[in-house]
Amino acid sequence: MVRIFKAMNGTANVEVKSYQSGRLRGKNHTESPLPLFKSSLSALIPREASNELASSLMPRELLEFLEDTGIADEGFWGTLLGNRKKFSIPGSLDFQEWIDYRENQSSSLKWPTDGWRYYISRDQVWTKSACRNYMTSGSCVFGIGDVPRLLTSKALVAHKFYLKSEPEAYFCLKVRRRSSNPDPKFSASMYSELPQVELSRGFNMSQLTHQNWIL
Repeated sequence: MVRIFKAMNGTANVEVKSYQSGRLRGKNHTESPLPLFKSSLSALIPREASNELASSLMPRELLEFLEDTGIADEGFWGTLLGNRKKFSIPGSLDFQEWIDYRENQSSSLKWPTDGWRYYISRDQVWTKSACRNYMTSGSCVFGIGDVPRLLTSKALVAHKFYLKSEPEAYFCLKVRRRSSNPDPKFSASMYSELPQVELSRGFNMSQLTHQNWIL
């Protein structure tokens, strides 16, 4: 994991999504201290960004605005780290540029099938067709049938497992063996090709090595 973090070159790893206006519950989006974006609460935040956030009033102002909105935590990290031009902190991005480019290119890009995507903070499945166990609260409770795919995932965390449902998936011998005996051939070099990392090095969206990883 340390090698992965080094390969990420100080970038944040946050889900990039548009914020749905229905979550505001009557609030005016113009009163938000920053343009709103949606992301999962699971995020990888570099130390430099954490230090700046801890000394800034912006996180508190945003939390106060998000109070009483729908699933408030999902408006936090994306908004703080997706407004580089308005609130520039280490590892941040221009989420609107990303979203606009993704929408323009989506018809020509195919969903990755090799386990790679830009978002590696959490592996979570939101569609029944991709779930081999059952769905609850809109996402998959992983079962034994999901283990083969999870073993190819590049995410650092998988969500979610319930011990009351197919606990074999959680305690799978293959997963335990991999965690207790690290692969000596493991290389973190591909993590340096994540879109966020390449953008931090000055790449344009059109220059990204793996265009479909932005999906």
